Amino acid sequence: MIGLGERRISNAGLDNKKSIDCLILNVHANSIMHKIILFTLLTTISWVSNLFAGNTVFKVDTNCDIIHLVGEDHEVHEDLEIRDQLIREAASGNIILAYEGEIFGKNIGSNTFGIEKKDMFELGALALMYKDFVMHKFLHELRYEKTPSPVLQGKLGLYSNSFFDHPLDKLTLLVDVLHELRDRDEVAYDLFATRNRDVILGIVNVWRRGDQALSKLVEDHTFQTPFFLKINPDITKWINLCEDMIRAYNPDAANSLRNFAEQSLLKCKKANGFVKWGCFEKNWEKFQLVAHSITVDLRDKVFLKNIVHIFEDNKFREKPFYVSVGYSHVPFLYKELKLKGYKVQVDGPFQERSCYLFLQGFLEELKKDKEL
Repeated sequence: MIGLGERRISNAGLDNKKSIDCLILNVHANSIMHKIILFTLLTTISWVSNLFAGNTVFKVDTNCDIIHLVGEDHEVHEDLEIRDQLIREAASGNIILAYEGEIFGKNIGSNTFGIEKKDMFELGALALMYKDFVMHKFLHELRYEKTPSPVLQGKLGLYSNSFFDHPLDKLTLLVDVLHELRDRDEVAYDLFATRNRDVILGIVNVWRRGDQALSKLVEDHTFQTPFFLKINPDITKWINLCEDMIRAYNPDAANSLRNFAEQSLLKCKKANGFVKWGCFEKNWEKFQLVAHSITVDLRDKVFLKNIVHIFEDNKFREKPFYVSVGYSHVPFLYKELKLKGYKVQVDGPFQERSCYLFLQGFLEELKKDKEL
């Protein structure tokens, strides 16, 4: 047990006089900040090298009195090309751009602004990570059932992408959240650290070993043996860690995710053969939506407040104002901005996304408003 008063670790290879807090904070040259700086530097170099290489895929309006809402599917290449163009337009000084995925108040550029609130952004990322952990556990169990090998391998391949994507970013998120929780409330963090001691020690040990160990972890990362299972092989402990982190931000969100996971996967486990696969595929998509929607409402309100702030602060510059967000945020932002008296125009390939069920009612509303 880790006592609340002393918070010490008795584990081979570690100084038992150091608390979990100190181990996390004393990663020195291999700290999270250095990883973030390195990642930012590499991203900036890549972005600058392509700054003028992109094609124009979207016609930018010159009207400065309108808030242009540009919706995107974060997984659709054509939509991401539009965002890339808007970033280039902002960098060239042609527009003001506010967009999802960057923290409000962060110094991005003179014409580019983030609209996220840090804790809501982290909550959303943790919800998706929780979904990955739960689904990986279920898929791992399915691998050992009597399913034809070619079919099994094909199905596994369909769901491997989210586990391959940016393992270092996911590990960085976990370390960042550990910092946040420790700084917020040391007593609560004590209890959290006690419950999740083994996984936290594994994460800290990897960071303390430095860049070479991290690089090796990323290089060897595969769907069958993902990076997190090399840190600690018990997937249930990772699920519990992630759930505890989410609960620290928002208990209702943690309960919703846990209830959905338990109910939906229980149905799948009771099914047989290909029926089980069909059940899994359906619930994978639902789980993705549930995990994503956990913070949509909360982030919508944050986005609205920050968009208004950025728009008003930059009116004097007399440049077109664009907002780039995921499609699920657009209906709320459109209605609320109009209620506040702003002129709003929805841009981007919305008509091409009419297959998205949650957008169909909104598209009808836009037609009535003569926006499309």
